[in-house]
Amino acid sequence: MAVYSMNQREKVIEVLDGDVKEVPKSFLFGMQAKIMMKFVNAYPEMTRKLDSVVWKILSKVPEKDREFLVFLYSQSLSFIHLSAKLGDAIVSYAAPASKYYDINISKKSYTDFFGRVNYVKDYIGWRDETKIPVKDEESLECFEWPTVDDRAALMLKVAKALYPKHFHIGMVTGPYEASHAIVGMVEFLTAIYENPSFVEKVLDGVTKLDVELVKVLGENGADAIIMGDDYGMQERAMFSEDVFSRLFEKRDKKIVKTAKRMGMYAFLHSCGNIEVLLHKIIKCGFDVIHPLQPGAMNTVEVIKKYADVFVPMTGIDVQAIPFMSVEETVKDVLKYINASSGRIIVAPTNAITNDANIENVIAAFRAPELYTT
Repeated sequence: MAVYSMNQREKVIEVLDGDVKEVPKSFLFGMQAKIMMKFVNAYPEMTRKLDSVVWKILSKVPEKDREFLVFLYSQSLSFIHLSAKLGDAIVSYAAPASKYYDINISKKSYTDFFGRVNYVKDYIGWRDETKIPVKDEESLECFEWPTVDDRAALMLKVAKALYPKHFHIGMVTGPYEASHAIVGMVEFLTAIYENPSFVEKVLDGVTKLDVELVKVLGENGADAIIMGDDYGMQERAMFSEDVFSRLFEKRDKKIVKTAKRMGMYAFLHSCGNIEVLLHKIIKCGFDVIHPLQPGAMNTVEVIKKYADVFVPMTGIDVQAIPFMSVEETVKDVLKYINASSGRIIVAPTNAITNDANIENVIAAFRAPELYTT
């Protein structure tokens, strides 16, 4: 495996600005915990020595205790190291201060900054949808919003200190995902029609939080922000164009404008089939859209249609890769690179799943090296 070169940031910027000289090697959007452990143990050169030692120790922990520890560790420094060695860009999550944070090893659970309890099963985190912090306007008044200070960029600072030549992206949770995290997904979608004023208040609260997080990321040297807001399901958009325009468009624009004013690029992560919403989404000013999900939409045609509007970030189909051969994996990645004429950031469409074949993953990340104009 090749050790990273010294011009990763420049390679990404060339693609973003349209002067394509070389396709960025890749961007690791995520890996589930178990496959990360397998990957680092199989390819210790793809991380730092100390990280490899930690993974070796974790692999010896009894199975009943290993799962939660592996999950927690996979979300920290190891992800930064692996991202740096596999690709040209590193994503760092922005974490505000919150009274709700909690880790319970005995219950294999953790509580996030919105007060949502998450359990770990089969090395994957699952949010408990029965315990909702905010149920109505009265409980919203009592809800203690997370606060933002310089510590919110801690992981970004660590990543930049370790890998200063990489392109650094700070991640925030978008207005829709943050809102249904606080209120509950079913409850939030229902309230759009039954209690729109309540929905607007929640959205305003999370948008304000996102803007503050974006500012801190910019102040600490992020090259871009990526906003995670899934607007699609496997076969169709989550809601209508009218609902998107009424509730999300102006708020997304506010977050994007904040990033642009601070000299950062703006990326959107939005899973599922969002094709019907794309003409609305591009009005928000995003430079990059991820993942234009293969299997959910006609990704090749979308890449061609919007070639001059935004940069696609896609190519490694995490839903398909467990079932493909190495040759099929490489061919699939090259299909999307060719559709973009090289103006693409190659990335997994989501977190690479625990059932993926390691050799397929290696082949997918090496595929851009085979592209010729």
